[in-house]
Amino acid sequence: MKNPCVSVILPVYDVEPYLAKCLDTVCGQTLENIEILVVNDCSPDNSDAIIQNYMKRDPRIRYIKHEENLGLGGARNTGIENAKGEYQWHIDSDDFIDSNACEFLYNTACANEVDVLSFSGLNFTEGNAFSDNYFARDRHVCDRVMRGVDFMAKARAKNVFYCAVWLNLVKSDFIKPFANKFPFRLNCAHQDTDVTPVLFTEAERVMCIHYAPYFRQVRADSITGVGETKKKMVDKLAVTQSLVDYIQKKKIKFTHPICEFAFKDFNYFRTIYANNLAALKDPDFDLAFVQLDSKFSYIKANYGRPFG
Repeated sequence: MKNPCVSVILPVYDVEPYLAKCLDTVCGQTLENIEILVVNDCSPDNSDAIIQNYMKRDPRIRYIKHEENLGLGGARNTGIENAKGEYQWHIDSDDFIDSNACEFLYNTACANEVDVLSFSGLNFTEGNAFSDNYFARDRHVCDRVMRGVDFMAKARAKNVFYCAVWLNLVKSDFIKPFANKFPFRLNCAHQDTDVTPVLFTEAERVMCIHYAPYFRQVRADSITGVGETKKKMVDKLAVTQSLVDYIQKKKIKFTHPICEFAFKDFNYFRTIYANNLAALKDPDFDLAFVQLDSKFSYIKANYGRPFG
């Protein structure tokens, strides 16, 4: 049997009010040759019953249950490992997509022979009302094939580089070996904030388009919606540490886009900490900032050659 054109990977955890709408839009794709890989990460709600019901109606659904909660990153890793499609699309199961999305994205990716096809997205409120087009792209980065490094540099310059993994269709032959070397981190927020920049750093053929097939639900109780906490700051600093480890391993030049991204994000995290958590007077955070500052200084002083 021919492999699916696209594996749509849906991590599921505590999304009962949104899951049916997400599955409706995925199951209703105009491209029929897809697989819908649902990864239940020990969801405590009624999501299992919803998934079981949809499985009776759509044989393209493959269902995997984790025996322990691994977080969104762990669910994504499971999806990557088990996907059979030529391309993969990670979709958060509280969001939804355009009915023509898989067909259009797959045909565009194949026609241009890309490792990664990036696109735009729209924010919606919980009442499914349009909120904004925060994830819009820019004409300077669209409709041309380029190296991932060049795309990242141009997109960063125009403020249209987004770390959300769900804004990308990725070729399985590229992401499977990539994920073996650089998997999503387990049980943490911001699990794609380090993976996505590294993904683009290593991709040879990338294309971006204006098309916005992804509709993100803006939720007050989502990972990004809740306020700052000590755990979230730990996860943010883990993003910087992960990127610094990669940069040092590859001896990447300080002026490389991934260094610029990591350094600016680190300073942004420092501002968040100062504005929200400094009153904790936690010496572990103070030490972490000092150590990461030192590592960036070392990179700047010692890595003079470009990546490649």
